[in-house]
Amino acid sequence: MNDIIFPFSKHDHFEDLVINSLGEDFALIQSRFLPAEFFKVFRPDCTIAIICEPTRLCGSIGITSFELSSPSLIILMPNQMVKFDQFNNDCTLFFIFMSKTFTDNLSIENRFSIFQNVHYQPCIEISQAEFLALLDYYRMLKKTILHKDPEMSLKIAKHLTSAFYYGIGYEMHMQSKNIIHNKKEIVLEKFIDLVQKNYNQHRHLNFYAEKLGMSSKYLSKMIKDNSGIAASDWIDNYIIAESKVLLKSTPMSIQQISDKMNFPSQTFFGKYFKRHTSMSPSQYRNHSSD
Repeated sequence: MNDIIFPFSKHDHFEDLVINSLGEDFALIQSRFLPAEFFKVFRPDCTIAIICEPTRLCGSIGITSFELSSPSLIILMPNQMVKFDQFNNDCTLFFIFMSKTFTDNLSIENRFSIFQNVHYQPCIEISQAEFLALLDYYRMLKKTILHKDPEMSLKIAKHLTSAFYYGIGYEMHMQSKNIIHNKKEIVLEKFIDLVQKNYNQHRHLNFYAEKLGMSSKYLSKMIKDNSGIAASDWIDNYIIAESKVLLKSTPMSIQQISDKMNFPSQTFFGKYFKRHTSMSPSQYRNHSSD
């Protein structure tokens, strides 16, 4: 069976538009439409920032639904499950595509707190002044890309984007003031990155501890002390979040979802899901208020 949640790539779905890019790491696209694939459940293969003029825009990112009508900023992180339900083609959208290599190499001291807040609050309505400021940032990036020296252009783009996350990101996503400096916080960031990439294949903490070169007991204590959330709960939360999206947004059967999430049986999946949500998968699928 083909995976109903497909990866999204700018090259496959914006091929008819002008793409201003710096190699494979950074690209700008201006459009008055959303690709048809945005109205299915998809996973972006990079970070996508979308600056939106005032319009009606509805959808979901993970299990969080959104409905926007004012100028807005949406930031989609790699591997997040995304689906747009409604978009009025009466405005311009400004897309900024950033590869993981690009974002990983940004000089951001408080990286974890910023990206964590973006992850949990990926779309917000903004004021007209903030919208104009973002357009200035977009235009500066476009001017940078058109520079004749690609290496210098990439450096400037990184500095401008770091400033974006420090300034606009700070104000809009209310990132915490804690700065990531110590080893424990770095391990927390690496752990969450590993969980995002592997949760549907590896549910046991031993896998992550081995990848990070430490014992499960030490990793468990470190994650709990630095995030306030147990390491096993981080893994469970990602599994349950994707399971909920599959149940609500796709026609996949519960057996198919169980197989996709790598459970040994539908019965095992059902017990796991109910333990964490107090509902069976079928009850959750038919429950209209969640």
